[in-house]
Amino acid sequence: MSDDYDTRREEADPEVIADLQLRARTQRERRSVIADLAWQAPIFVASWKCRHPKCDERVAVTQDVVHQLEAFSAELVRRGGRPIPADSVLVCATHEAAVRGFRAEKLREQHVRLAANIRELKQLESPGISVDLLAKIRADHHPDVEGLIGAIEARTVRRSGKRKAASL
Repeated sequence: MSDDYDTRREEADPEVIADLQLRARTQRERRSVIADLAWQAPIFVASWKCRHPKCDERVAVTQDVVHQLEAFSAELVRRGGRPIPADSVLVCATHEAAVRGFRAEKLREQHVRLAANIRELKQLESPGISVDLLAKIRADHHPDVEGLIGAIEARTVRRSGKRKAASL
């Protein structure tokens, strides 16, 4: 059995044939390209102020970061929002741990609020009616509000069916 792909078949995809032929030609080549991929120090093009309100330290920024900020800001403007200011993006090394701890604390608070709202929603007869609770759950970034409502309603239907069967 040959390792070569039969290129005479008429139903073969030309892209597949070209890819297999390239693979057959290059599989025994030396990988001298890997030696050229030596580490290079990043090139800093700007420095932005740390976003911590009490810090005046500057953070070095590469061209990639500048392009990413411009792209995200352009998308926000396209959607009718405000662009992201450069001084609200990065945190200096001295404040990084504090910001990370603050972020973890805010996420814990958000999860506690979300769990409380979901428990309250489960207590209702029809969870789709409570617009206020659903708005709070969406504000806390629940990933699948419609799926949550469907699961609660399905559970409510199963429970009510068991109750009716037990009373008969």
